[in-house]
Amino acid sequence: MSAADEPPPDDLTDEPPPDDEFGSTEFDIDDDGEPEPVDLDATGTRQPDVPMEMPQQVIDGAVNRRLRKEADRIVAELYDARMTPELVQQMYDATLRALDAQLLLDVRAAEATAAAAEAAVRDPAKPFYRNGFDFFDQYLSDVYRRDVVNGGQKKWCLMWWKHSEAVVVVDALWRSWEKLRVDPGTGMSVWKKDHADHHMNVLFDPNGTFQDCSVKNGHRPLPPIPSDPIPAELLGEEVEQSPVTDA
Repeated sequence: MSAADEPPPDDLTDEPPPDDEFGSTEFDIDDDGEPEPVDLDATGTRQPDVPMEMPQQVIDGAVNRRLRKEADRIVAELYDARMTPELVQQMYDATLRALDAQLLLDVRAAEATAAAAEAAVRDPAKPFYRNGFDFFDQYLSDVYRRDVVNGGQKKWCLMWWKHSEAVVVVDALWRSWEKLRVDPGTGMSVWKKDHADHHMNVLFDPNGTFQDCSVKNGHRPLPPIPSDPIPAELLGEEVEQSPVTDA
């Protein structure tokens, strides 16, 4: 029998394969047969897939963190390269000199403050004017120029020093002026607003201490405020705490 007449082997028969031979294999076949679009940049390079819903601020934050990390790494490398033992010693010496200089300035300032305090105790500052009367004559009468002659809006007495209230006011203005004149900032403003304007307006009041006096008619003092005799036990009563002692 020739080879052509031999029957084919069993595995080459036309028998169909078993039904379950491809049963466990799945194939994904697109219905339309079109390839999925690819995101390419201007150069034709495929771009990574980025979810479209990712907020831009998230992307910016991630980029900034990476940039900071790289910057820290570069700074650390530069620091290690430049921070030689010689440079460390130079920085140490410069810091020491700066501390010594500041310490010297602090010591000199403390010495100056102590010397000024001792000088103030040894030689206390003297008032610019001798007393309230000198203060009025040389300063207050010139500062407070008002029309006290014509009309009745402001009253004045040429013998103001015979009025106890006027003497007290002028003395208080002198003392407050001497205290505040050494304040280079707002001293004079405080004196003018809180002391002088208030007290001088009281003296100028037509119904005040100079009510019956005038520049034209002269000094006519008002009588004291009337009062019945004060009981002796009230006049001699001791207070629990003196007004000149500390609280």
